[in-house]
Amino acid sequence: MGCAINQGHNKGHENRLCAGLDLGHTDKVLHDAADILAPKEPQNPFFAYLNQGATDYVRDLTLQLCPATVEDVQKSTLSEWAWERTDSEMAWENSMLWDCIFMANLFTDLDAPVSINYFRSGPSPFSDHINCFFKINVTAQVTIKMFNINGNLVLEKSDIAVGGQDTQWTLDTTKLSSGVYFTYIYVGSEYREIKMAKS
Repeated sequence: MGCAINQGHNKGHENRLCAGLDLGHTDKVLHDAADILAPKEPQNPFFAYLNQGATDYVRDLTLQLCPATVEDVQKSTLSEWAWERTDSEMAWENSMLWDCIFMANLFTDLDAPVSINYFRSGPSPFSDHINCFFKINVTAQVTIKMFNINGNLVLEKSDIAVGGQDTQWTLDTTKLSSGVYFTYIYVGSEYREIKMAKS
């Protein structure tokens, strides 16, 4: 059965549903729908993906529109799945982030086991904060925990990290007393440890 392209008020939602049917489908009418949607909404990386596949253009468009810094995220209401809206609505400015993670997963081998490419943390000794630098091979949930010398958990951060990208998280350590600490990163069944000190 074919998929009609909606030109009405809620065409963003209905066009996204129409295009979603194209994922993994071989029906020529559905592929024709993707060919129509992509040029009508040229700033929609999801429609571009359906039309072109995992090309450099689609990747670059996704990176251009998705929040790239903490400041970008703070400006967003985190309320929109941007790819279901029309370009004129500029919904990516209020991305809920999961729409961006969805696009990242289209470029990721989801069958690949999660692994940690590297993990660094500093400065050491530290005072009011530490910076954690890491890269993982696929998009996944990442947790960083800091324990004191007695094994008590004193800090924790957990969030989704995009695979294949150098990532930096900053943890506030102003409330920690001087001493030795152990910082761990956990991804899937893997973890790494770094011994640090607060002056």
